[in-house]
Amino acid sequence: MASIGADGLNGDTLFAVNKEYFDNSVRDLRPLVLEPEIGLARDGISALAWNVMSWGYWSDAFKSARPVVSRNKWIETRHQVHICDRWSKSKFDALQLALFNGVGIETWENVWGIWNQMTDRDCQATKMVASIMREFAPLLTSDLWTPFYKTEQAANFIFASQWPGTANTSLTLWTLINRSDKDSNGSQLEVKHNDNHKYYDLWHGIELVPVIGNGTAILKFAIEKHGFGAILSGIESDLPENFEQFMTTMKQYSERTLESYSAANIVAKQTMVTIEASKQYTSTPPGMVSIDAANYTFVVSGNEIEGENEQGDDVQYPWEGEPTRHHKHVIDIKKFYLDKTPVTNEQYNQFMSHTKYSPVDNHNFVRDWHQGHYPDGWAHKPVTWVSMDDARAYCRWAGKRLPHEWEWQYAAQGHDQRKYPWGDTFDASRVPPPVTGRDLTPLAD
Repeated sequence: MASIGADGLNGDTLFAVNKEYFDNSVRDLRPLVLEPEIGLARDGISALAWNVMSWGYWSDAFKSARPVVSRNKWIETRHQVHICDRWSKSKFDALQLALFNGVGIETWENVWGIWNQMTDRDCQATKMVASIMREFAPLLTSDLWTPFYKTEQAANFIFASQWPGTANTSLTLWTLINRSDKDSNGSQLEVKHNDNHKYYDLWHGIELVPVIGNGTAILKFAIEKHGFGAILSGIESDLPENFEQFMTTMKQYSERTLESYSAANIVAKQTMVTIEASKQYTSTPPGMVSIDAANYTFVVSGNEIEGENEQGDDVQYPWEGEPTRHHKHVIDIKKFYLDKTPVTNEQYNQFMSHTKYSPVDNHNFVRDWHQGHYPDGWAHKPVTWVSMDDARAYCRWAGKRLPHEWEWQYAAQGHDQRKYPWGDTFDASRVPPPVTGRDLTPLAD
């Protein structure tokens, strides 16, 4: 971690990152930020001592009109959460819970190669929420944090958190969210008043004129439907140095309502790379079988990657308008030839000997070979540890090409939509045994 200048790591799939990582980093005077993916759901609160960040999968909470409170943040207010809802088509629920809890979100658009672009509305809301949270980050770790601070319009699903400053500052921040589908105007907060305090609507970049009485200040401001708010109080001398510029920026940001920005999701189109035609044959080449032409009903479903069945997720075939999880199409397949068996080590070695082929990136290339030759007894085993480019290079040399997915499936399935090449019932004797250890079992001949 030191060699790459990293200051933290994400513990993918972990409930907690082991304490040894933190202890060793402190010993080396390079303390690391540790962030388990599953958010300390299993390992209890003690792991908060060294897992100073976590992910928050809170999508179930999005369904409730009342916001949730982060357990990790409530126990240790310096703890930082990244709310992750990478497949969502709107980030508003995540942003609202982030502002309410004083935590962050994952703004993730390239989800392992699948493009899930944030809408214009999401982008504007994220920019405004992030601007406020970054400007007043010290207040958002206040150990006096009060979630569900009383609002004047709680019955209309207006919720607030209060973030009082330390003894060294007079500043107090309130973050508010509107969980309803109606705009909210008028009195929103009643707070304890100090004569030398001023009040600022951070979201709109304006100073508020409070209604003073009985030692309290009633603050009136607008929060649009499904929107956000932030209020700051304190004496002028405690304001950040760049506060005037910050307020000018927020006033510009809020000139348009969030609703006026487009909420349309943009789906990235996928285009299949054309495969070079192979050499034409007048008879079946050695080691191959002839596959008859057919109007084949190509049906495939399932996940190439995680996520729900949402617009734009997964794979797009040439005949489809956008990526989707489920596919069905009748394809006019021309007669073709298919190898009876996978390419063997011996065959790939012949290719290597004739062409002197060497990949541009040879990391792990034919990793099981030693000094340019496959292990004894492996001549007729399928060659492994070759990339797509390596496989295509072999095919060009052999006067062949890789099959299209529908050609491969048609050859294995025929016309009856069977689940397996031999029928609809799984037969363990027809597949390699499962590997449960760290080392792969050599494939059969």
